[in-house]
Amino acid sequence: MRIAKVGRVALRLFLNILAVWIGVAIVSSALGRHLWHPRSIQAMLQVSYSYDIAASLILGFVVYRCFKSEAAKWIWVIFSALFLFRVSMLLGSSSSLWAQISGLGCVNGMRDPGCMNWFLFTTHFVRGSAYSAGAWICYRLKPVGPSPLEDAFLGRFRKPKWESEGNS
Repeated sequence: MRIAKVGRVALRLFLNILAVWIGVAIVSSALGRHLWHPRSIQAMLQVSYSYDIAASLILGFVVYRCFKSEAAKWIWVIFSALFLFRVSMLLGSSSSLWAQISGLGCVNGMRDPGCMNWFLFTTHFVRGSAYSAGAWICYRLKPVGPSPLEDAFLGRFRKPKWESEGNS
């Protein structure tokens, strides 16, 4: 019985990690990332952070609202641990820590270690934190039930109340 519970928790964590990795990218693209064409690294970073935060907040809110997944509120811990582990590994390097984790290393191209550190660790840390914040916001609002718009979007329609057939 205990193994089944651990398995369910692990599956929920894995699905929420996938939502942060893949779902945020899909939602971020749907928000219109292709509409903006930044001309500098700083503009690219601003667009990336703003879309990632907005998409993560929305997705975390929706996931918690639809599935009441407690794992969504705590997924930030996993991404924070990975980020802090990477930062601790970079403390001994010769290059600037800020350039390594802020995305400023992308000036030298995507293959630059600073850009890879930003892309693999910092973006996921930001996404995971905002995703959990969205879930926490939904939890604190305590919605009582799905809205009619949610029901329509998810294909859940109320059964019509037919008049009594005995009243002919």
